[in-house]
Amino acid sequence: MFGTGFPDLLHAEVDVSLFRSLAVTGRVGGIPDFLLTASAGALGILALSSDSALVPRHALGLEVAYGVLLARFRDEEDGASSSPQLARRTTPYVSGGYLFTSSGGLHLRLMAGALRADERWSGDFRFAIGGLI
Repeated sequence: MFGTGFPDLLHAEVDVSLFRSLAVTGRVGGIPDFLLTASAGALGILALSSDSALVPRHALGLEVAYGVLLARFRDEEDGASSSPQLARRTTPYVSGGYLFTSSGGLHLRLMAGALRADERWSGDFRFAIGGLI
């Protein structure tokens, strides 16, 4: 799946369904030339539809993941002449949202939650679209 959101302007995501109610997730994203994020976690799925597919047509999801944020910035005191600095933060993510899968395999996901970096929580928002393989 591919998508957009915050803190990732762009991201790619892979999910592997273990059961109808559980998937393992991996995501890489960021903002070109500024931020790189990578995370892995688990996605709990509560089916809202009565279909029997491995991935339900309508569902609520709760994701718990752990990731790494890498940010590149320039020291404001040195100005443009300084070399870029790299900041690395490890962070937990918790998010929940709605998942939709069409009968043709198109998958849409809208998730919102929080991530913790530098001893404070900030928002996490993602919209993703993809297909089932």
